[in-house]
Amino acid sequence: MNQSELFQDLKQFIQAELHQSLAGMATKDDLKSLATKDDLASLRVEMDQRFDEVLNAVGEHLHQHDVRLDDHDDQFARLRSKAA
Repeated sequence: MNQSELFQDLKQFIQAELHQSLAGMATKDDLKSLATKDDLASLRVEMDQRFDEVLNAVGEHLHQHDVRLDDHDDQFARLRSKAA
């Protein structure tokens, strides 16, 4: 997997995670019906939690790619040493 493919894969993953996480959030009409500051505060907490989940998922995905790239580097180095 080259860097361009990795970038496209990551971009697609982030878009999917954001779409999934934001799908259950309040709509514009829901926001209009909020009556108190407490409602807004709880909405903000919910949004923060969802964005944290997305960022954590992205971080895990990046880590998986890093491990995979390290494995490929190790395999490549072994192949080069066998050929030499």
